[in-house]
Amino acid sequence: MAKMSPKLKDFLKSEAVSPEVVSALEAAMVNAPSASLEAGVYADHVETSFNLYGLEGVKTQVLYMLCNLRNWKGEEARNAKKVLNKFAKK
Repeated sequence: MAKMSPKLKDFLKSEAVSPEVVSALEAAMVNAPSASLEAGVYADHVETSFNLYGLEGVKTQVLYMLCNLRNWKGEEARNAKKVLNKFAKK
């Protein structure tokens, strides 16, 4: 299970990323491993992408993760995916 580090949360807040996006990303990262192996791998590498490339790295990982979250279903999933799609495409 990929969890978001406090360091990443603080960074996203400092970059004026909305709390809604932070919550959606956290939910996606936690649920990704149960959705698919690939989504879990991308969720595990959000932190690495953040460390190497900053906000653009996070956005790229989110796009990869979203492509592999097809099996994550339900209201929380729909809302999180919608929010993350908007975030990643900005």
